[in-house]
Amino acid sequence: MSLSGSFYKTIASGYRLQLEWSATQDVSANTSTITAKLYWMSLSSAYTINSSTTKSGTLTIDGSDHDFSGAGLASLSGNQKKLISTYSKTVTHSSTGEKSVTLSGTFSPNVTLSGSYVGTQTISQTVTLNTIPRESSITSSLNWTAPNAFPISIQRASSSYTHTVRIYVNNTLIKTVTGIGTGVTVGWQDSENIAIFNQLAQTSSKPNRIELDTYNGSTKVGSTKTYTGTTFAEDPSTNVNSASFNIGDSVTASIARNNPNFTHKVKIYVNNTLIHTSPTFDYTYVWTPTSTELTNSYAQTPNSNSTSSKIEVITYFNGVQVDQSTSKTGTATVINSNPTFSTSYTYADTNATTKAITGNDQYIIQSKSTVVVSLPTSANATAINGASMVKYTATLNGVSKTVNYSSSSTITFDFGTVNASQNLTLYMKAIDSRGNSTTTTKTVTIIPYTTPSVSATAKRANGFEADTTISLSGSISALSVGGTTKNSVVAAEYRYKENISTASYPSAWTPFTYTTSGLTYTATPQTITLDQTKGYSFEIRTTDKLGTTTVTKIVSVGQPILFIDTDKSSVGIGMFPKFSGSLEANGDVYGKSFHAQNPANTSAEAHLSWLNNVPRIRYGGSGSGSVNGFQVHGPSDTVKLDVRHDGTTWSNRFETGGNIYIGSGGGIDLNNSDIIGVNSFWFNDTLDAGSEGINFLKTGKSSGSTNSSDYDTLQIVDGVIKLNGTNIFDFEVPPTVPSFQNGWVAYYSTRYMKTKDGMVFLQGMTKSGTRGQTAFVLPAGCRPTGNQIFYVGGYQGVMSRLDIFTDGTVVPHATEGTYDGWISLAGISFQGV
Repeated sequence: MSLSGSFYKTIASGYRLQLEWSATQDVSANTSTITAKLYWMSLSSAYTINSSTTKSGTLTIDGSDHDFSGAGLASLSGNQKKLISTYSKTVTHSSTGEKSVTLSGTFSPNVTLSGSYVGTQTISQTVTLNTIPRESSITSSLNWTAPNAFPISIQRASSSYTHTVRIYVNNTLIKTVTGIGTGVTVGWQDSENIAIFNQLAQTSSKPNRIELDTYNGSTKVGSTKTYTGTTFAEDPSTNVNSASFNIGDSVTASIARNNPNFTHKVKIYVNNTLIHTSPTFDYTYVWTPTSTELTNSYAQTPNSNSTSSKIEVITYFNGVQVDQSTSKTGTATVINSNPTFSTSYTYADTNATTKAITGNDQYIIQSKSTVVVSLPTSANATAINGASMVKYTATLNGVSKTVNYSSSSTITFDFGTVNASQNLTLYMKAIDSRGNSTTTTKTVTIIPYTTPSVSATAKRANGFEADTTISLSGSISALSVGGTTKNSVVAAEYRYKENISTASYPSAWTPFTYTTSGLTYTATPQTITLDQTKGYSFEIRTTDKLGTTTVTKIVSVGQPILFIDTDKSSVGIGMFPKFSGSLEANGDVYGKSFHAQNPANTSAEAHLSWLNNVPRIRYGGSGSGSVNGFQVHGPSDTVKLDVRHDGTTWSNRFETGGNIYIGSGGGIDLNNSDIIGVNSFWFNDTLDAGSEGINFLKTGKSSGSTNSSDYDTLQIVDGVIKLNGTNIFDFEVPPTVPSFQNGWVAYYSTRYMKTKDGMVFLQGMTKSGTRGQTAFVLPAGCRPTGNQIFYVGGYQGVMSRLDIFTDGTVVPHATEGTYDGWISLAGISFQGV
């Protein structure tokens, strides 16, 4: 596309027919004026034409022809560019501003050039003109927030253009604005904003559509342009105050709003239940609950002092809700809602015995009266503000008892006896369904009481004689009511038994004669005679109107700490001596060492003491009995252990545990135990008796049997192994010590032997001889059928060669060095002849 250009045709090499064009555009008229110029040209100084005759041609623009003619038009001088015709035409563009036109030029020089005749010449070309801008465009944002103004900027092709804008929200036409030049800020009537918010339908945004028409005067330019965007609702207002409140207090909602035209309502919820909806207001609203609203609020939390709360703000524009509501959550708290409760409950002593003593059930005797608290229905607490009564807790002397609420029957609390010596406070707590409580109190009158105090003794004269005196005194509690003592001693008495586990106290008690002085009493002492050889247990008691105190006194056996018996010339410690000339003790005797002299020789003694932290018994001295050792005797002086002076220790039987013993009759019974760590067994004589040797119990026989036929007996006699008296190996030649030569000697049971089946065996070791020389010679019958070579081990692992020849010669050789230590014959065997 362009607004100027040229094209040409070369003729006869040195000439040219050229059309040059240009255009101007009228945007408002949607037209272009095209001017075409046709030139006849010489391309160099050498090319000239002399012609004075009239020549003609035609210029054509977009189908319109312009004819021209003139004398000498074909004449040219060298390098001349001759304008032969000019033609202008105005063309109309399409509705889209586009236009293409065909330009052509025709010229008839009718001359001979370079030997060739040149007649009519035509050039033509179609050109595309620049597009003329048509409808205008919106260049600003297509989004806006209601109810604010909507700025629109328009880019137009001509200052004469005006525009019409139609604004739709959610496909509903809201407003049409006409006569707009390059832009407009669209404001809204209330009715228009109402329409916008109705289309937003309580949402934060909806799509919009903007239609733009362009006009040139009253003529519409181009087509309608359509744009889409988003219409937003202004953010709804919010409550800046807390949503937490005490039920019953006034609640204030202060509003932060984003548009001064917004109005509001608030909704107040307790436990997600709508309690109150406000009228429409601007900035601030204060809610003071009505009695009905209070009742409804309390009803939402009957079992707790708090529940959820919510304050919801609804934003309006001229009565149409803007976007969604906003809300804050908090806590609705119950206050000042403890139950009402009086002190119309009572307490009483229900123990007939104590009530008979005091004559008034409002006096509680310490640890004796039975205290019962009663709460009749008329004294019930009353729950308030939507709660209900649940239970009561009564507390007396630190003891609490809880009973469920009852609207139909009296509630009782049985505290039983109360151990307190002064007046107490009774606490009664009424508890409702929220856990709120009210506590009231009453004073409980206490009369102090303890069982009689008893001070008693039971003693032998001089601590060990038969005469024994029992005494008793003490005091009692007053049980004072209105200044009058209600208590007195009822009985003072005692009983006794022998102080052994099999003895029992008699059922009857022996009374004391006693006198009283105020709250104290004293019994006349009683003296009785008791066996000195026995101990006794006494129970002594005093009884008043409400209780008994019993004490136990022990009268020990009548024995002195130290008694010198001049008749027996003896001394008793803690006892009377039983023997003459003795020192006797009724208990353990402690000392660093003890000596006993031989009555037959006072120079000989036995001594019990410690040495180097080890207890010991030592005998010695001089003379008779000083070197006879010592013995442990049983009944009738039977000797049980005899430790002799030569170190021998004798006993009928020594046990090491688990019936493992060495008996006096000989033998060791190990009771199925093992023997380990044994170096050697040495038998006393030749194993020639039937059961001598090692005996193995046969299957099915009783352990510990002494019957030899119950065992398999293994014996070794003179190198022959026997089982139950029969040779295990049947030797033709029994194990025999060879006759050594050349310095060779036996070492560890060197033997040769031959079995009945003809096999010859060597055993043991030999040493000290000369290597390479005969050690010994085997007899005929024990020689190999051919010469034999054996390699055998020796001391420190040295290997040696051993040759056995058919003549019986046995020759050791050194095969590893010249070491002359022992060599082993074990394992050598061959068929002997």
